[in-house]
Amino acid sequence: MLLAGCQGNPEKMPGSQQPTNPISEEVSFTTGDGFLIKGTLYKANSTKSVLLLHMLGSDRNSYKTLGKRLQESGYNALAIDLRGHGQSTAKYGKQETLSSFTEQDFREMVLDAAASSEFLAERNKTMTAIVGASIGANTAINYAAREPGIKAVVLLSPGENYRGIGSIEAAQKIKMPVYIVASSEDAYSAGSSRKIASLLTGKNELNILKGRGHGTDMLDEGLEMQFIAWIGSNT
Repeated sequence: MLLAGCQGNPEKMPGSQQPTNPISEEVSFTTGDGFLIKGTLYKANSTKSVLLLHMLGSDRNSYKTLGKRLQESGYNALAIDLRGHGQSTAKYGKQETLSSFTEQDFREMVLDAAASSEFLAERNKTMTAIVGASIGANTAINYAAREPGIKAVVLLSPGENYRGIGSIEAAQKIKMPVYIVASSEDAYSAGSSRKIASLLTGKNELNILKGRGHGTDMLDEGLEMQFIAWIGSNT
């Protein structure tokens, strides 16, 4: 059973104009296998929502700027701490951290995405797109491969395999548009990105940058607005 709780600023007054000072809300919900997931919801006057999944060893704060930009563009943005990260370290009340994770534990991060979708649905919002970075990118493509309702996927520095989460089988199944970004000096991710792109049968775009690093480290205003526009044209 999905449990949800929240705290944060009051809702803004009705109207089509987005808030000058974006409203965010701290939220929590429980996955099907008992992990308490913590997140931040950047709220907009729309049902369309984007899930943001961070890199290994990071947390939802890596998406603060992107969350606000998505919100200002008319999307709800839900940034979560994946299991074992940030504040998402309790499973049935017992502490669970990355130090004890097996490959199966990492693969079960897909349940965090599933619970996020349920949480949004309870608020009459629809997960329209997913943005994932590194291990979050692999989690994103695996979730999208089993959920055809997702309209678009953005992958930042995906890999063929991160901690047991593969991407190749999912790439062969996925049908929705996919936008992939990697940096050329990040050789493993750049090579994986090219292979993933070659396997996709739907609309896709591959953007290999130079000297930009890995995952969310690549983000800047230009790149963020580029794929926000891309999400808009594909959802």
